Amino acid sequence: NFFGRHDDYAGHQSRYTLSGIKKLLRESGFKIAYATYIFSILPAPIFLFRSIPYKLGIVNKSKKQEIHKKEHTSGSSLEGVFRKIWNWELSKIKKSKTISFGGSCLIVGKKVANNL
Repeated sequence: NFFGRHDDYAGHQSRYTLSGIKKLLRESGFKIAYATYIFSILPAPIFLFRSIPYKLGIVNKSKKQEIHKKEHTSGSSLEGVFRKIWNWELSKIKKSKTISFGGSCLIVGKKVANNL
């Protein structure tokens, strides 16, 4: 489970797998045109640096805004690496190819009209 202090801060209530959210959307009357994971670089760092410390109570929850700001500053030495990976992901998405894992789901669907 990837739930952590950032999920609390963002007000997240649930996490979904791609198959789980597709099933929920179909049950809600959507036809799925395209679905993939995105941000494939993120699951390992999220688990290591967010979820584990959160579950162990290492980070004081009252400092979550300060932590959130620090983690989102620009100029990271890894920015070039992230940009290359995200460009690779974007090229796959433009070709309607799927990415087998990632930190988020990207789904394109269309609401199917009820024939009542």
